[in-house]
Amino acid sequence: MLIIQIVEGIIKPKCVRAGVTDGDWESTWKEHASAFDRVRAVVMAVDEVRPASWIAEHARVAESTARDHLTRLADMGVVTVTTTDERTRYGPDPAYVRFREIRELTADYDPDELSNFVVELQESIQELRDTHDVDSPNELRAAAAAETVSPAESRELRRAAADWEHYAYRLSLLEDAIARYDEYTGSPVPA
Repeated sequence: MLIIQIVEGIIKPKCVRAGVTDGDWESTWKEHASAFDRVRAVVMAVDEVRPASWIAEHARVAESTARDHLTRLADMGVVTVTTTDERTRYGPDPAYVRFREIRELTADYDPDELSNFVVELQESIQELRDTHDVDSPNELRAAAAAETVSPAESRELRRAAADWEHYAYRLSLLEDAIARYDEYTGSPVPA
């Protein structure tokens, strides 16, 4: 239900400010967002691949409508399609998501600001490395699994490993954004 909370978060704050009750948010969403936009919003917010029926339910569209829009999104390279055990599931395309995030970074920040973010992330990773005396997130996870570690310590170590991986991912985005800044922000090349 996290996905619907995220998607609802897009519309509900606007509804609350306008005096719309929780029961009316769905009709407001349907009125202000096309079926395609609702399907796209739901599938782009999932953290694991989901079947069209699930996406349809959360986008408040018919399953056939969701399938049509998911096929279109897959053709556009926005969504991945995974078929296992005769079930087809959909999720955000990692390459598309990565490019979109780099595009946002280059649109919102100049190279100096991006470089400052790099330093901050490098410092955060170094702090985790120094605090836990390890060289990787996997070493943190291994430490979390040790029999001598309390459940609270284990949760903290797993959280630190997840943070480290998140920082490393963000760092890779920033490095790509800096390396290709001119390319991503320059004028389009005439065909």
